[in-house]
Amino acid sequence: MDPEQRDLRVFSCLHDLEEPYREIIYLRVFCSMSYREIGEILGKTETWSRVMFYRGKEKLRELWMKKERDLQ
Repeated sequence: MDPEQRDLRVFSCLHDLEEPYREIIYLRVFCSMSYREIGEILGKTETWSRVMFYRGKEKLRELWMKKERDLQ
């Protein structure tokens, strides 16, 4: 898979991800925000932000694998 195809699949998976996981991953990865900052923005705790980021990554991984299987 070339880098452009990979990037498109990443954004497709992000698009399919439920809230608040999508927003947390976006803020953490693309905006380089700390868990504390994310928690403040969303009115939650730093711990909540960490847990939801972890769960979001797991859901993102599942979406990636599903799209991989669908292409075969």
